[in-house]
Amino acid sequence: MTNYIVLFFVLISFTARAKIDYKLSYLSSTTSYNYFSLPNNNEQNRFDINETSSVSNYRLFIEKYFSSWSLTLLYAPLKIDYSQLSDKNFSFNETNFSAGIDTNIKYKFNSYRLGYRKNYFNGKSRFYWGALLKIRDAEICVSQQSVSNCYDNIGPVPLLNLGAELYGDLFYSKFNIDGLFSSRGSAYDANVETGINFNTFSLGLGFRILGGGADNEKLVNFAQFQSWYLGITL
Repeated sequence: MTNYIVLFFVLISFTARAKIDYKLSYLSSTTSYNYFSLPNNNEQNRFDINETSSVSNYRLFIEKYFSSWSLTLLYAPLKIDYSQLSDKNFSFNETNFSAGIDTNIKYKFNSYRLGYRKNYFNGKSRFYWGALLKIRDAEICVSQQSVSNCYDNIGPVPLLNLGAELYGDLFYSKFNIDGLFSSRGSAYDANVETGINFNTFSLGLGFRILGGGADNEKLVNFAQFQSWYLGITL
């Protein structure tokens, strides 16, 4: 999927004479909280992950400008392996797991986002708002000794986008949030960044909060991750 979307942006870059930015970020992420219950039938069945060790991941962001508006593309993979001693018996996706046994959880939450931004420029600085279509590629795998089960979910999620960028001759600062909230779930991705402008690229340091989840008749899963990152924009 990622290859097709990147190819789409490459084709746009050849067919329209407009500015295009490429940004690659390297992140060190920790889990603020992560819990799930499948089936979603009682509090006893909820499994809370208590591991907070850091993992490394990356994000690729592309923005193509067309006068006062722009198209954006984001590819943000996230995979974390947890291991902890289960403190209770619980069921996950019709498989029973026991208390007092080492429990391994493989958690995947890859994100693909295609967006539109309306830009308001003041010199190099700008304010923008827009909308995104996010494709959620999520999976949870739980295993104990020889027992294991996985649940995956792929689907679209609409998001709103808001942000601002302030540029000086040497330094810059940025703020951005993608998000949407409802009574049955939420999704949000917010970051602040500051950095230095060079002749052909910029280098920035930022902090990001990514989170959200769903609470429906089938399952509950809510998680939040905090990340420090380095980003280079060409």
